Amino acid sequence: MIKIFAGILGIFGLLNLNDPDWYVWTPLYLQPVFIFSFYKIFPTLKAAKISTMCILVFLIFSIFGVQIHENQEINKMAGMSEIEREHLGVALVLFWNFFFLNSQKIKN
Repeated sequence: MIKIFAGILGIFGLLNLNDPDWYVWTPLYLQPVFIFSFYKIFPTLKAAKISTMCILVFLIFSIFGVQIHENQEINKMAGMSEIEREHLGVALVLFWNFFFLNSQKIKN
């Protein structure tokens, strides 16, 4: 389940390469893939914990008004604006991180 969800988020990251703000969203969506791969090589949760805290801070700043969007027009897709979809994306990555951290603590 963790691998599949990380893979889906990784695909989202690759699909964001054509966005004007790809430098924000592609690394964010690829982060679960990198964390999972890093954990398989070096089984420590330190990188996952640090990146989870960074993403949480990023989400808080983006929700409370720090604009990271470059001249994005407000459009609706799936009933959500661009900003709402981006917040949902950050929340999904954060959910993956918390799920990954908790599942690895249970195994150890």
